[in-house]
Amino acid sequence: MKVSQRITTTFCLLLTVILYSCGSNEEDSFVGSSAVEMPEQIEFGFNMIDYEVELDTVQRGDTFGKIMLTRDADYMKVNQAARISRK
Repeated sequence: MKVSQRITTTFCLLLTVILYSCGSNEEDSFVGSSAVEMPEQIEFGFNMIDYEVELDTVQRGDTFGKIMLTRDADYMKVNQAARISRK
């Protein structure tokens, strides 16, 4: 075997090994946790991330019951909350 053939064979073998070792392995390339943690957003003592918040403005003449019923709240729960707030 000639020297040039030996060098070419060695180069091809080396190139094959390098390309194989650089292959993408998903398990090795994934770093970190799969769950993304949301930072706490505390307002009025509540973590707003835990609730579906709808920002709106109370208009003149709006009542608690009217506001809650337009948001599809149960009438009995709205009535109970209104009674408790009067005490």
